[in-house]
Amino acid sequence: MTDELRLQIIQEYLDGASKYSLKRKYNLRDSKSISSWMLKFGIENPYSQPIPLALMPKKKESQEIEEFEKAD
Repeated sequence: MTDELRLQIIQEYLDGASKYSLKRKYNLRDSKSISSWMLKFGIENPYSQPIPLALMPKKKESQEIEEFEKAD
């Protein structure tokens, strides 16, 4: 596989295609290949950033109380 094709696949991934769909489309052995190519070319993966706490779904107060009580 040429570097040009690898970069094309990376671009499709960055444009929103899933690794699984690209794996099927290009008959890749492993969807992890895309991540390793990104490292090789020095391309950062914007999807690997942690989710900010403000965007995380909030637990119900009753769930938090139960977890607190179990911790004791």
